[in-house]
Amino acid sequence: MLPFLHKLRKRGLPCVCFTLHSSSLLAGGNPYTVTPADEERLLPRMEEVFRTLAGWPDFQPATVTAIARELEARHHACTRH
Repeated sequence: MLPFLHKLRKRGLPCVCFTLHSSSLLAGGNPYTVTPADEERLLPRMEEVFRTLAGWPDFQPATVTAIARELEARHHACTRH
């Protein structure tokens, strides 16, 4: 995930939607975390991703609603609905 996030950051995008599903965190819930060993490897990787993001001065966590409002205001796209 980190190489992908670095590429997105270089593009200067105003936001990135980063979602984790609980089934991704448990062994047997998906094809990426099949065994308990996979699960044990996943958690330190997630910690590294969040630690890296927290260190980026241009990173700010936000809700999808807050991002939508910001983009609507920035691009004068509010539909008033």
